[in-house]
Amino acid sequence: MKSFVDVNEQDLADIYKLALNHSLADRMKPEFVHAGRSYSNGRYGDDWSVRSVVDESGVGTPEKDKVIFRVVAGKDRRTMGTCTRAEFARWAKYEVERHENTWRRVGVEASDV
Repeated sequence: MKSFVDVNEQDLADIYKLALNHSLADRMKPEFVHAGRSYSNGRYGDDWSVRSVVDESGVGTPEKDKVIFRVVAGKDRRTMGTCTRAEFARWAKYEVERHENTWRRVGVEASDV
């Protein structure tokens, strides 16, 4: 940013608290991760990726419940993996769906972007 902002200790603590609350509110919840749906990590460039959940165990808590996913776009395309539903939710930023040759965030109209 190459700029200087004069803040005191309390200002910095307030900024941190606001950023943390924003980050937590913007996270995918494990109960929203389901088989047959696709999700993006919301990153840009080479780090961007879309994973489709192929199967789910549906057993236990999100920390123990497993999902199997296929990477369908972006980084590591054409690979598969397994993780807990909670881990997948921490990776995912939002649900997406295929629209012609691109991926769109579910619930967001093209005119909103």
